[in-house]
Amino acid sequence: MDMSAEKKILTGKVPSLSRIDRTLTKEGCAADAKATGEAIECLVDRAENAIQMMDERLSEKYEEGCSHQYNLFWDAFQQNGELTNYSNAFAGCGWNKDTYKPKYAVIPTIVDRMFAYSKLEEVTDVNFSLVDRMSYVFFGCAELVTAIISVGSAITFTNTFYNCTKLKNLTITDIQLSAVFNAYAFSGCKNLENLILTGEIGSDIEFSKCEKLSKESINNLFSVLSQETIRKTCTLSKKAVNMAFETSVGKNDGSTSNEWLNLVASRDNWTIALA
Repeated sequence: MDMSAEKKILTGKVPSLSRIDRTLTKEGCAADAKATGEAIECLVDRAENAIQMMDERLSEKYEEGCSHQYNLFWDAFQQNGELTNYSNAFAGCGWNKDTYKPKYAVIPTIVDRMFAYSKLEEVTDVNFSLVDRMSYVFFGCAELVTAIISVGSAITFTNTFYNCTKLKNLTITDIQLSAVFNAYAFSGCKNLENLILTGEIGSDIEFSKCEKLSKESINNLFSVLSQETIRKTCTLSKKAVNMAFETSVGKNDGSTSNEWLNLVASRDNWTIALA
């Protein structure tokens, strides 16, 4: 031992071993804590990444499973796109916007009660051009708001939209002169407002329960009433006519207005009735 070290010991200026131990212990603990914290953060990051990867993988598998089940169901239901007899196919309250998602184009030839009592709010994707009998197709569809259909081959419309109480927007294209509408084809459509028809109507037709038909809709209806047909009757709601053709707001006098009377006169081969 050199003289300087010996002097420090003798004078008490060299730290004691216990003090050195305490200093080393505190510094060591701090370093260990930091290292442990970093290790934990690393493990947490790894765990989060693993969970995210697992979620993504599960999501992929779920989507694959859903797609597989979707294909299995609709391949069987629509006979791989060959189905043409859609009688009762989507009838009942189990069919709605979440369940009605056909895989193949819907091109039916038979459609009796096809959507009867369903909960669908909109039907715009069905090609009815090959159908000759539109019987009870949307019967009792109380949630239906919008329907767009093309009916180039249809010869009968029996209770087609009966009691579609929420139906507001209806487009029927390519109506044939020979087509026959029964008295209940549009019965109960009390909220029908926007009606677009194309083609030519040559049979009795009734909208007496459609109290909200707009002026545009009524004018459109008159435009497709055949000018060659005789002794046929078109029946409208007097309430709808009074509101649509009123001479000023709130008067509800449309059925006596010149505009309405002139419109009626333009189809003098028809009997225009108000109910």
